[in-house]
Amino acid sequence: MEKTSAASPVYRKERSNTGFWLVVLGAALWGVDPLFRIILLNTMTSTQIVLVEHIIVSLIAIPVLWKFRADLKNLRARHWIAVIFISWGGSALATVLFTMALTHNDPNTVLLLQKCNHSSLSFWLNCY
Repeated sequence: MEKTSAASPVYRKERSNTGFWLVVLGAALWGVDPLFRIILLNTMTSTQIVLVEHIIVSLIAIPVLWKFRADLKNLRARHWIAVIFISWGGSALATVLFTMALTHNDPNTVLLLQKCNHSSLSFWLNCY
């Protein structure tokens, strides 16, 4: 009688840690972002800073959008309205206001409110 092992070998696909490190890099840049803004406010207005920031983001996003342009054709009007609302309201307008707040108030207060807004939102969502 032949002996066989009860445990079979498990084959796992090797995963890349690239996604993890991109999240780490993004979090680190988000943490030091106000330092760059405060320095840039000496030579640029809040609107100019946000414009340059969005140009850089667009240069990164356009090749990705071009690659998946077939999927973009499937978006309905309500999806495009949501994209415009998020990009103009949540991104451009909020970033201009945040950058302006760094010049008018104590930067520590502005930064504390920025870092705490996610936890306060989740608190209020859990309460209701």
